[in-house]
Amino acid sequence: MVASVQTVSFEGIEARPVEVQVQIAGGLPAFTVVGLPDKAVTEARERVRASLLAIGLSLPPERITVNLSPADQPKEGSHYDLPIALAILVAMGAVPSDATENVVVMGELGLDGSLRAINGALPAAIYAGSVGKSYVCPAAVGPEAAWAGSAEVIAPESLLAFINHIKGRQVLSGPEPTLALERMPLPDLRDIKGQETAVWWRKRTHTGFSHFSSLGIAKSTKVFVSFISNIDAIVMREKDGEGKRDDIICRCERLWWQTSVRGRACRRQHSETADSFDVRWQFCAEAS
Repeated sequence: MVASVQTVSFEGIEARPVEVQVQIAGGLPAFTVVGLPDKAVTEARERVRASLLAIGLSLPPERITVNLSPADQPKEGSHYDLPIALAILVAMGAVPSDATENVVVMGELGLDGSLRAINGALPAAIYAGSVGKSYVCPAAVGPEAAWAGSAEVIAPESLLAFINHIKGRQVLSGPEPTLALERMPLPDLRDIKGQETAVWWRKRTHTGFSHFSSLGIAKSTKVFVSFISNIDAIVMREKDGEGKRDDIICRCERLWWQTSVRGRACRRQHSETADSFDVRWQFCAEAS
């Protein structure tokens, strides 16, 4: 019997479908993971083994083969732990196979069977909603996944809690979407004393989404003026969908403090090679 569970891999910020297939066959005891796994994925063997022991189960003394399909697509990250463990439980007959047919599963396992936070919960939940499936992720990232809005999100705190949910012994309520933590306080133009010309040009370039370049001797407020992000007199409203796109990028890269709640994403370049240097700030231009 070959058991399968659906999960995803990532190409940039796009979620791609991956099928986790598990076969338990006779032969010398072995646990093999194939399908271009990276180091974190191959180490899932030990995390899965320890997690099953933590809930009172053990791997059968047989040959266990895990295939991550498509096999020619690289697999990276620790979020394959939970789908691998779930597929093994289905192959062992501990979990009914129909319980995994319409779900997309992601999660990193601790040695005690707990589920740890992962990257990419939001784009994975958006993908699950687009294909009409539910999404399973750790409770730590459940509020993030709930922002997708198009998929039912199940966010257990442990492997045992999810097994009990599947068997009807425990009902897990869906998480509520919550706002990200506020960023650290940013400098404000009101903190600048003097430098009226620099401040005037800074406002002009900010409202026009243009480049800002400052040249001069060191310690002349160039960096401070250039790196100002918090201009109370200017309200930057985001276009529909732009905020969610920026949040997806931040979540995939684990940039928890950089969200689009308070402003557009930007790029800062700073280099100092002598007493005079150049500072540039590039804003995201309006799409035309």
